[in-house]
Amino acid sequence: MTTPSQADNLQSAIEKFEQHEYPRAIELLEPLVKLGSVKAKSYLAEIYWHVEDYKDLKRAAQLQKELNEIYDSSSRAYEIGVFRETLMLLETSDYADNTRLNSLFMSLKDSRYDRNLLLAASIAKSDRIKTLKRERPLALYLKAFKYATSFSQKRRILGLILIEFFMPSKKSIIVVPRPGQ
Repeated sequence: MTTPSQADNLQSAIEKFEQHEYPRAIELLEPLVKLGSVKAKSYLAEIYWHVEDYKDLKRAAQLQKELNEIYDSSSRAYEIGVFRETLMLLETSDYADNTRLNSLFMSLKDSRYDRNLLLAASIAKSDRIKTLKRERPLALYLKAFKYATSFSQKRRILGLILIEFFMPSKKSIIVVPRPGQ
């Protein structure tokens, strides 16, 4: 249950966020996050992900993970949250544990609502994809091609496939299949 002062603090934090007064917004949002405010987590994740002077991708990804755990796993909000968390973790250059990233990619692969989430994730950072310990970003490109819904998307993916043949990707993550598949 939100108290009137918490609601006031949240409203003030949102106003500070919209006015680009991020230090004050963070100051107001952090205690609300500790109290479990979903909206506060969402705003704080956004600041830590996109605001250059306050960028903290690990913290942003942790907040997004907490939000994802609240959502119904069959909802569109969950899939978008998984996509956002995936991009945050891919952007984190020193992220050492690929287990979470692997499970996020598997969730994107099974998207019920938008196969383009897999397409977007694969295009965004396909140079870091490796499957079964062999460099295979082509595997994600091919899946993305299969699920692309427009000619322009398919054309773009074909271009990326050609680039991959001539300049193979170097950096990689490992995407492992889910147990039982």
